[in-house]
Amino acid sequence: MEVMHEYDQETDPPIAQPIIAQSLVTAARTWAALHPGASLRDRTHLAARIELELLGGMACD
Repeated sequence: MEVMHEYDQETDPPIAQPIIAQSLVTAARTWAALHPGASLRDRTHLAARIELELLGGMACD
């Protein structure tokens, strides 16, 4: 019988950790500050990508 190790067990995705979510939001705010002339479309696209990352999905270009 094979022994189950801790690293063999399924874990929550790392996005579930608050620090990653906070980092993504901070990165979006930094981007917005560095790109004050960005269009509403660009800002909406960035917000959608952040939302996908926070939900654990993969952002697509």
